[in-house]
Amino acid sequence: DADSEHPGTIDLKIYAARPFIDAARVFALANQVIATNTADRLRMAGEKMRMSEDEVNAYVDAFHFVQLLRLRHQEVVDVASPDTKPSPNRIRPDELNELDRRILKEALRQARKLQSRLEMDFQL
Repeated sequence: DADSEHPGTIDLKIYAARPFIDAARVFALANQVIATNTADRLRMAGEKMRMSEDEVNAYVDAFHFVQLLRLRHQEVVDVASPDTKPSPNRIRPDELNELDRRILKEALRQARKLQSRLEMDFQL
């Protein structure tokens, strides 16, 4: 989901973290879950919605990986010179090592599954 301004990049906050955060909020609101943490919202709402433990764990693990990748990238950005500082959330997937690239692809697949679940459950 690169854009014309930043070819070959993906904004992890918009395209990877936000789908989990938004779905967790909707599921939490719909199921009277008071948790404010995304992972807790997914776990608690998932239990009330009778999602399998494996399904919920996959969503939570995917979200945590995206957040880890964001933090690792932000550390790199923090040490970059002010003139060349890239966006703290925008990465180049082709510059990731093979394992991180594979896990990111799976995390994005989990985000799409979660969005599909949201659409199905709420007829969006």
